[in-house]
Amino acid sequence: MNDEQRYHFDTWGFLTIEDAITPEQVTELKAGADENSADLGSQLKKNGGFWSQAYVDLLDVPVISEMLDETEGDAHAGA
Repeated sequence: MNDEQRYHFDTWGFLTIEDAITPEQVTELKAGADENSADLGSQLKKNGGFWSQAYVDLLDVPVISEMLDETEGDAHAGA
């Protein structure tokens, strides 16, 4: 995280990370939501939701994980 990002995070409590995911990922995510009507009441694909692997991959986006480790400490340290 650079100084400007650190300042924005410290000031606002969040960051917008440009290009954290690829355009191809965005296309796949949108297609999954469109295909399954994005039933927000049930994210499990078997119940009509949209939790494909593309959505699961959003849980650990490398550039975001690195920043979380820096701001919150490495969750794996000392483990």
